Amino acid sequence: MIVLIVALLLLIAAASALVFANTPYTTVRGHLDSLAPDGEVEHYTTTMHAHAVRKAGWAAWVAGLLGAALLAGHRLLSRRMKEQGPAWASFKADARRAFGKSRSGSSDDQRRWVFLLIGIGAALRIWQMGAPVIYDEAFTYTYYASRPFS
Repeated sequence: MIVLIVALLLLIAAASALVFANTPYTTVRGHLDSLAPDGEVEHYTTTMHAHAVRKAGWAAWVAGLLGAALLAGHRLLSRRMKEQGPAWASFKADARRAFGKSRSGSSDDQRRWVFLLIGIGAALRIWQMGAPVIYDEAFTYTYYASRPFS
């Protein structure tokens, strides 16, 4: 069931990226200008729009292919799992037992704190998504991330 939900979310993301990739510059600029406090966004140029549209097009392809692969893989696996019979039932029972043991190893308070921290981190990242690149990020990219791993 989770695989189907993830596949559908990927397909929805692909459709959204495709819609953005086909949105003209004037429409996007008008929307951004309406959101800006002073009524005009100076930094969104046609070059930036072309770059964003290319990236959105790639994202649409990748998300669409992943969603389709998950749907196809889920159908194939579900048929094979039904053919397995008792072996599949035994595997599911073992997986449930292992998941239950992992849940009993940590308290509810620990799990709540972890999920709270993840949620706060995600919210802060989304909130700062439109902020300009600062010195630390630029330095890290220039001196570490843009170079080979070796």
